[in-house]
Amino acid sequence: MHVTSCNRTYDRCLGDFYILFNPWCADDPVYMYNEAHRKEYVLNEQGMLYQGVHKYITSRPWHFGQFEDGILDICLKLLDMGANYHHDSNRESSWRNDPVHVSMVVNHMICGHSSNSIMKLPQNNDYLQGAKPLSWNGSVPILQQWYKGRCRPVRYGDSASLASVMCTVMRCLGIPSRVVTNFYSPQRAENALVVNELFDCTGKTLRGKDSLWSYHCWNESWMARRDLNQCCGDWQCLDPTPLETGRGSICCGPTWVRSIKDGDLDLDYDGHHMFSRLNASCVGWLSQGSVSKTKLHYDTWPCGQYISTKCIGSDLREDITRAYKYELGSMKDKEAFYRAYRKIHSGYCNAPNSDIDRELASLRSPFLSDAGIAMRLKMANCPVYGQDVCLQWVLENLRKEPKNLNFNLCAQVMTCNGCPLDQFWKDNMNVILGPREEATSSFHIRYEYQAIASLVFGFIFTKFKFLRLGYH
Repeated sequence: MHVTSCNRTYDRCLGDFYILFNPWCADDPVYMYNEAHRKEYVLNEQGMLYQGVHKYITSRPWHFGQFEDGILDICLKLLDMGANYHHDSNRESSWRNDPVHVSMVVNHMICGHSSNSIMKLPQNNDYLQGAKPLSWNGSVPILQQWYKGRCRPVRYGDSASLASVMCTVMRCLGIPSRVVTNFYSPQRAENALVVNELFDCTGKTLRGKDSLWSYHCWNESWMARRDLNQCCGDWQCLDPTPLETGRGSICCGPTWVRSIKDGDLDLDYDGHHMFSRLNASCVGWLSQGSVSKTKLHYDTWPCGQYISTKCIGSDLREDITRAYKYELGSMKDKEAFYRAYRKIHSGYCNAPNSDIDRELASLRSPFLSDAGIAMRLKMANCPVYGQDVCLQWVLENLRKEPKNLNFNLCAQVMTCNGCPLDQFWKDNMNVILGPREEATSSFHIRYEYQAIASLVFGFIFTKFKFLRLGYH
């Protein structure tokens, strides 16, 4: 402010002014018309993260803290550090008025290859050089540690903390955002739409090139995609957790959620990666030496289950799976899959649906013909740390002839990021079932492990029929 007094002019600084995105303004590309949605996705500093497995979803609170002192300066510093991500030097800082480009910079800076990224992921579950990812309960300490530590990456985070920090930055900049959790999500996949799982003869999961996470979190941000000629805002996927691909690791997005649902993968950044995370099938292989392996099972069900986010105005969970996927097996679901398959596999660009069906049928194993046996696990008690886990294993012969079966059984811990640990229990059992007979066996298993993980029980019997069951 210029003050003139007694023919003299004084300059006085009133403060610094920042122009942010404005979801209350109808002319802004991040405009959100619903007031309750704006309160939740811009103003709310408290959130809920969902994790576990699809049969037992747990939640924990998270403090976003986008209005805490100093957070805006940290977010602007993040944009300054990520400016080099844009190679178009002629634009200078003009990209900051475009939420698409801002979201790409933030996405890259959360956990990208930059030496100044916000957080790092632990390698092989080794947390000795930093904090365990589950020890964080808010974004503010992470951002402050990065800022005060001369912009060196904070050790360590997981997909939930990465997505939550990104949500804080986006809300601070005025872009409506929320954290989304998907149950069963491939993180490394040699072949798009297929996750290869490797087992030994006891049913133990082996560490392979592909991995299937029990849950995975990313961020959704609301904006109109002017690059796609959208006049109104909609949810866009932004995944700051690097995805390992054949060409290195990438951070996906922004990807229009509707394009994922419809299989229109040529519209967006990294749409084929996001589609694969939600629609990949699992193929199990039995390792028979260093080279040889036999196909065990083909499962189209696991990936993309119970996609969840926090409800508006409450701490309850909202299932948003239908925003990403049509009903499994419906005609629209099949049409979207065929459309995406042609985009991902260029050799099928003009192929009829029957050719794609034949290709998928080739993945199925002859060992998966109906063996006439139904198997399931039941928890006999609620697991308590330090006490035995009591499991009931129920077998049923569905045929009219008797069966003599030999089983190899095992149990091991599978961390949430798909990393298998050693077996802690295994057994061999011979079972004779009469026609239409049902039998129940009980197991008492103890394993003391102070971390959130899944217990994976593998069963392999005659003809390599395989059942893989997971419990949180």
